[in-house]
Amino acid sequence: MTLIASAAGVVALAPATYAAEKWKYTCDAWVATGNEYTGKEKCVAENGAPKTGEIKKEFDLYVTGTGLIASCRSGKASLPGKIVGKSCEGPGDEI
Repeated sequence: MTLIASAAGVVALAPATYAAEKWKYTCDAWVATGNEYTGKEKCVAENGAPKTGEIKKEFDLYVTGTGLIASCRSGKASLPGKIVGKSCEGPGDEI
């Protein structure tokens, strides 16, 4: 916390705290097998998500025109071709 003193008194300013946005991938299509979800076709990484390589952080998988389809705990990115999510939870069989 920062304190600023002035003729009018002391003003306390709280530090700016911003929650980091969850990583997000959006693709044009998807398939699911069990708790593995694969987004494919024109995939885009958002909120600092990596475009290639192993992912060891939770992320959300969206499909263009549909919205959120799964939240995954790990995976592998090979953008723009596909993103494979592992240990995912989502309403895959309902979409």
